[in-house]
Amino acid sequence: MNKIKTILIHLLGGVTIEEATNNIAAGQIEAIMTVFKAFREKNREYNGLPADEWCKRVWELAENLADADVTVEYENE
Repeated sequence: MNKIKTILIHLLGGVTIEEATNNIAAGQIEAIMTVFKAFREKNREYNGLPADEWCKRVWELAENLADADVTVEYENE
């Protein structure tokens, strides 16, 4: 019965709850990695600064990235 239900959902162009959950998780992981890479790249510019200035800039960067709207496009398979 469950297999028939899944087939009908797919025929009507939808996704099952399990498929949607997997896609959301994959999208969230990709968004986190995007923010991490941006943080890492920007942080390289701060190499060699005095400790106080480095801390100030890294804190500002973290706040800006936390406020950024990161969207990731992914396809339903």
